[in-house]
Amino acid sequence: MKTFKIATMALAVAGALTVAGNAQAYEAGDILFRVGYAKVTPNDGSDPLLGSGGLGLINGTDGAAAKDSSQLGLTIAYMVTDNIGVQVLGALPFEFDIEGTGATAGAPLGTVTALPPTLTVQYYPDMGGSKFQPYVGAGLNYTLFWSADTTQFTTDTTNALLGGGVNSTDIDIDNSWGLAFEVGADFQISDNWYLNAAAWYIDIDAETTVEVNESPVYNFTVNVDPWAFMIGVGTKF
Repeated sequence: MKTFKIATMALAVAGALTVAGNAQAYEAGDILFRVGYAKVTPNDGSDPLLGSGGLGLINGTDGAAAKDSSQLGLTIAYMVTDNIGVQVLGALPFEFDIEGTGATAGAPLGTVTALPPTLTVQYYPDMGGSKFQPYVGAGLNYTLFWSADTTQFTTDTTNALLGGGVNSTDIDIDNSWGLAFEVGADFQISDNWYLNAAAWYIDIDAETTVEVNESPVYNFTVNVDPWAFMIGVGTKF
């Protein structure tokens, strides 16, 4: 997040100091392609997992949370008008480590791979010839989850708490629909190239099923609700 803040401040300063000259001048029909370093920072929250309200194996409250993950991100936008664009956010798949919270804080519970394609409608205000072009957007996200696995720690802990007989554990995470909001800015560095910084807040509530010895035993919700950040470069066609 620190890197994103620095990049955003740099773009803001550049925008304040740079006016007139060769305008950004997005026009209806332009295709905008951006690529860069993307980081997803999930919210740390879920329903109880092992404690009260969950499997009931230990006293107290606990849950599960996905840790930060970084990957190559990209966006493609089409300018419907000079000020309105439609954008798709994509990336290479993110791999998240899942750790315990509360009574199981820091415990390695599992891993999951996710891909969060997001469609937003964007508004680009008229900046009067400035090379600095901010924008905002809102839309819909669909997150796909796969390759969800528990760790040996999860299996061993469950086996100990149940008094033996646990040969395997597993988790199954459903795909999720949710709203998404974004803010970003471009700074023109040549006729068709620019620097970019952007952030998204995405509503992801993932329904998760815990399996013991290949049988489902408990369902809970992981409130991923991540912030996603991207810093990179872009071009227009």
